[in-house]
Amino acid sequence: MTTELWIDAFRRAIGRIDEQLDAHRITKAFQSAQQQMVDWPSPAQVIALLPNRPEVNRIQYDPPATRGQSRIAFAICQRVISGEITTAQADEMFLAANKIKN
Repeated sequence: MTTELWIDAFRRAIGRIDEQLDAHRITKAFQSAQQQMVDWPSPAQVIALLPNRPEVNRIQYDPPATRGQSRIAFAICQRVISGEITTAQADEMFLAANKIKN
C-alpha cells in the first residue's frame, strides 16, 4: 500500500513516470532527503528535492513549403520530366534559389 501511495504522489507531481528519465532523479532526491532529515521524509519533501528532468532531444521540424516554393519545385520537376534539364541541374536550381533545403 505504501508503495502505491508514493508512486501516486510522484505521478501527481511529475506526470507520467519515465524510468529512463526519472529513476536517477528520484534516487538523487532520496539521497538529498537522507542527508537533510532524521526521520523518513514525506513524498512532498522528496518531490521538493527532485532535480529537473534532463533535456530530451527534440525532433527538428521544417515547416511545409509555401505555395510559391511548391510552384517553383513543381516547375523544376516538369523541366526534368520533359528532359529540358538534368536532375543535377534541378538540384543546383533548388539550392541556388534557396527554396528547398538539402
